[in-house]
Amino acid sequence: MARASPSGPAREAAREAALGISWSCAGGSHSVLRLLPRKGPEAIWSASHRRLVEWGVSPSVAGRFEAKRREFTVDDAETVLSARDLLFVPFGSPQYPRELIQLEHPPAGLFARGTDQALSWLLNVPRVTIVGTRKATAYGAWAAEAFAAAFASNGVAVVSGMALGIDGRAHRAVLGAGGLTIAILGCGADIVYPRSHGSLYQRILEQGVILSELPPGTPPDRWTFPRRNRLLAALG
Repeated sequence: MARASPSGPAREAAREAALGISWSCAGGSHSVLRLLPRKGPEAIWSASHRRLVEWGVSPSVAGRFEAKRREFTVDDAETVLSARDLLFVPFGSPQYPRELIQLEHPPAGLFARGTDQALSWLLNVPRVTIVGTRKATAYGAWAAEAFAAAFASNGVAVVSGMALGIDGRAHRAVLGAGGLTIAILGCGADIVYPRSHGSLYQRILEQGVILSELPPGTPPDRWTFPRRNRLLAALG
C-alpha cells in the first residue's frame, strides 16, 4: 500500500528527498526505487549504507547511491529546474499518477513541461497509449492517426513516446483534434529527441504535457528507452 501524502514542511522534505533520489538513480539504481512504496523517499534518502543493504539493496548499488547522494545539492537541482522551465512531481504528491506506484521500480518523481491545466487533466481523464514502429506502413500511419483522433474527440488523452513513425503520427492527430496528448521521453524532458520533432515538441508544450523520469540534460541512450516503456505501459 502506498504511503500517505505528507503536508506542509514534511511535504517539502519529502519532495527534496524524491528529487535527490531521482537525480541519484538516473543511472539505473532500480533496487533503490523498489523501496519507495514501502519506505518513502525521506527514509531512503537518509538511510545508512547498512540500512539500505538490510532493505535488500546490494552493497555495490548502495555504495553508488551514497556517492551520488553526497554529490547532490537541492539548490543546484532547483536552479536547473527553474532555468529549464521544468516542474518536478515527486513520489507521494497528489499529482503523481497512482498507476506508477504499482510498478516494480516506480520513478521517484517525474520531470514535466507543459501547461498546468494539462498536468492536472493527466490525472483526471481516461488515457490510452499508442506506440509503434518508426517505419510505419501507409496503412499503419493512417490507423494510428484515425484511432488517436477518435480518442481525442471523445475526451481520452493519448500517451506516446514522441518517436518517429507511429508515435509522432498519434501525437499530431490528437493535437489536430484539439485533444490532450502526453509525451514520455527516453531522455530529459528538456531535450528534443528526435531533433526532427522540434515543432511537434513545441506543439505538445502548448497543448499537452512532456514527461520524463530522467533528470534534465540526460541524453537518450539504449538503456533509457526500455526503462521509459514501463511508464508508457502504466499510464495508458
